[in-house]
Amino acid sequence: MKFPFTLTLALLFLALFTITCSSRDDREKIRAEYGEPDRIISRGIDPYWQEIWFYDRFGVGFEFRRTAGCGSFRDVYLFQQFGYQPSPGDSTFTRQLPLPQRGDNPVSPF
Repeated sequence: MKFPFTLTLALLFLALFTITCSSRDDREKIRAEYGEPDRIISRGIDPYWQEIWFYDRFGVGFEFRRTAGCGSFRDVYLFQQFGYQPSPGDSTFTRQLPLPQRGDNPVSPF
């Protein structure tokens, strides 16, 4: 009598674990739409891992983060999409901020 109950309970936990754990990866959707990224920057470790993809030809970037997961499964989800101005002929990521002109900054002494 105890064996069927234990077996049923074990199968219930296995089903719950299988349903709640997934391996969602939003990077595949972005890769299918935009192709391979021009640059990838990965940094951090779980739970602070992030990966940033840059598409210079589109001037768009995507930041991905990963969930803590359950078991060996990790969900990689799109955290944010952002636009940027790529540097011409530069393969490293540099933000191109315009230099302030005379009179642009009200706090400036000139």
